[in-house]
Amino acid sequence: MKPLLRVRDLRTYFDVGGHTVRAVDGVSFDLFPGETLGIVGESGCGKTVTTLSILKLIEKPGTIAPPSRVEYDGRDLLTLTPRDLRRVRGAEIAMVFQEPTSSLNPVLTVGRQITEAIRAHRDVDRSAARARAIELLARVGIPDPHKRIDNYILYGSFRYRTIQCLENRYFQTDLADFGFIHFLQRITDHIIYNISVKRCVVFNER
Repeated sequence: MKPLLRVRDLRTYFDVGGHTVRAVDGVSFDLFPGETLGIVGESGCGKTVTTLSILKLIEKPGTIAPPSRVEYDGRDLLTLTPRDLRRVRGAEIAMVFQEPTSSLNPVLTVGRQITEAIRAHRDVDRSAARARAIELLARVGIPDPHKRIDNYILYGSFRYRTIQCLENRYFQTDLADFGFIHFLQRITDHIIYNISVKRCVVFNER
């Protein structure tokens, strides 16, 4: 069986005041279909930079240096054009960041934000996208999804569940270490099981 994700000699450096900071320096791993991989380490050791590098989300002064390779389903993501990469992000690969409020727009309803993501990657009309959004909200354990879909703000774990209304082959989360982490992890595990995500990477900080 071939790995779904193959990371080889990943190197992400930052030029800070004329000095090179090697945030990620030679990371390699394989992730096979059906597997869950956890990367655990101290704050600042490079876990988040690793996740961002996989999706080629590193901005200046950062750079992903040779001979880094990130192969997803046989394609090297680091060599894709911005247009081709946009087709992969969201449609096949998703990432949940540490703070859900940074991923949700409070001036738009929950339903609009989910349906926009669905329609951006699938050829469906608004009605079908809304029906699918309601189904996804129900699957991640949000009560009364027919009502919640028209809410502008969700609180607590509901926000975290909402941003996990995703349908992707590869799914990664970036969780910080705070008092809520163990509860969030249980939610994550429950959601992943219920929506049948077959490929998942979970990054935890300690």
